[in-house]
Amino acid sequence: MFHQLHTKLIRWILRSLQLQLFISLMSLPIIINWGLPISLLSPVGNLLFTPFVTIFLLLASLIFFCELFFIPNGLFIHALELLYMCWLSIMRLIPFNPLVGFPKPNAFLLLGIPFVTISLLTIPSMRSIYRSIGCMIALFILFYFYVNCIQHPNKIISTLNCNRGQVTILYDHGTLVIIDPGVIGQAKSAYSWLAYTLLPYVTSTTGKTTIDYLILLQPTKTILTALCDLLMEVQIGTIMIPELKIHKSDSTLHMYKQLQQRANKTCTKVIIIDSESQKIQFNQTTITLTPHQWITGNNFLIRNVQVIGSLENQSFTCLPYKEDKRKKKISKC
Repeated sequence: MFHQLHTKLIRWILRSLQLQLFISLMSLPIIINWGLPISLLSPVGNLLFTPFVTIFLLLASLIFFCELFFIPNGLFIHALELLYMCWLSIMRLIPFNPLVGFPKPNAFLLLGIPFVTISLLTIPSMRSIYRSIGCMIALFILFYFYVNCIQHPNKIISTLNCNRGQVTILYDHGTLVIIDPGVIGQAKSAYSWLAYTLLPYVTSTTGKTTIDYLILLQPTKTILTALCDLLMEVQIGTIMIPELKIHKSDSTLHMYKQLQQRANKTCTKVIIIDSESQKIQFNQTTITLTPHQWITGNNFLIRNVQVIGSLENQSFTCLPYKEDKRKKKISKC
């Protein structure tokens, strides 16, 4: 009896793993095209954390219908928040980053993944569950090493438009640096732009799912608030912020302190750029941050910092963003 149950359990786990690998490979072109990472824990998560998804959907449905019929739903909202915090606590216990990003390869290579996957499963000798799982894992590993080690360039310098300005993105042999001159925080949708525009672009361009250095030349309350939320979802190694002179009654000071507290919890280093020049050195790239006189930000003073560097024989200079007052219409990220 016990032997039969053990055999059925093993076979159910193998079938679930086979199905998860098949779905992952078939959906991989869409995920890569959207700039989304995949999780190495997806097969395990689908097996162990199904109750979390069921409870989440149940609570979300109850909240929706309570809102629809004007029924108090504070208890359900509180339960949903507790469930979310519990999920985050479990994710923090993972000793490594389970997200894997893929830089966008050739379109023909992307379209060939589902074709090869289906072809493997239609071969009679590959219909064994062990062989099919082994072949799909091998296909995934080969594709990952090809796009990340063979086809993908080691050095990239690019810009991304946002709010009439540009965010500079530097990538050198696995190290990612993002320099914001102050354009991200000009719109209220700063978090949405970071999560749904910047990060997918970075993943599809470099294959990175983490940020090594984030340099803010003109921080605002909006970008500080967005970073507090982003730190709970994305690993950021170092955040560099110019020296600020904020009045105690300004709400920006509260968000600045909250960012520092959140950074301590997520092991993110916060470096203040004061009156002395600082350098970032990685591989063969050197970035110099030179402070100058004070400038006026949003009701407070900010240390004017100039960023100079070069990558792939291409020099770049980043200065704090200055909005053109003659242009009344502000574009959204």
